[in-house]
Amino acid sequence: MVTYGGDEVNAVVLDMGSTSTRVGFAGEEVPKTIIPTCYGVDQNNNYHVGDAQLNTWRPNVEIKNPMEDGMIRDWDAVEQIWKTAFQDYLHINPSEHPFLCTEPAWNTTENREKLMELAFEKFDMPAFYVAKSPVMTAYSVGRATALVLDSGGSITSAVPVYDGYVLKKGILHQSIGGDLLSEQIKEHLKNDLRMNITPLYKIARKKPVGAGERPQVELRERPNTTKSFEDYHISKIIHEYKESVSQVSEIPFDERLMAQRPQRPFEFPDGYNTTFGVERYRVPEIMFNPHHIRV
Repeated sequence: MVTYGGDEVNAVVLDMGSTSTRVGFAGEEVPKTIIPTCYGVDQNNNYHVGDAQLNTWRPNVEIKNPMEDGMIRDWDAVEQIWKTAFQDYLHINPSEHPFLCTEPAWNTTENREKLMELAFEKFDMPAFYVAKSPVMTAYSVGRATALVLDSGGSITSAVPVYDGYVLKKGILHQSIGGDLLSEQIKEHLKNDLRMNITPLYKIARKKPVGAGERPQVELRERPNTTKSFEDYHISKIIHEYKESVSQVSEIPFDERLMAQRPQRPFEFPDGYNTTFGVERYRVPEIMFNPHHIRV
């Protein structure tokens, strides 16, 4: 608990990634809430933030991401994401809490200034601190010196931290992460299994089918659905697939050995189900050997 102005108040921690935004109170073991960093915007320029809003079908809603290369690019959207997190999830007044916000190790001075402007001028925060994500990661395991490997949705980075400071000349980062794996899985399903994923919001009803059989599904009419809205919901299904089926081999990848491993079943929202064998190891291997990327 932090004492500010004579009162005991909890500091709020904000950690924005390209896939999810984590918000909570300092001193607690886990974030209070995790919401998608993506947001929806309709023709009237109304913002839709959070899982409940993004999961609700609406015509002509574009799904966008305010992050690029791990850094904030759309500041109006970030303001709306913060506002929703504070009001609808934490139920706090940001002017009554000190804040700590993380940033990538390669963040620019201009972006840091905009963060300060957003914190003090838009939300009237009493205190605001910007910390390097790799430093926070090192501190979380009780170390002030470490080599921090961080693989997120859009970026994988290796950052050396010495005595609580980032060694900027040693920073390495590249655009290989979870989003690339999702694209590779999507291409595998389309090219090898001749399967197109049907988002849940399109499905009116379905019938059970056997493994490998074509789905028997009745679709809803969803006119004026944007491509970005459909792509976002397809990516959610692939994300679930990655969490429940995909696995990293604990030994150097060998396709013949992986083919002998037990297969794992997965059912898609339209009822199509099958088992996955060696392919559930091949795609995650991209993180260690980019030669497995299918162009």
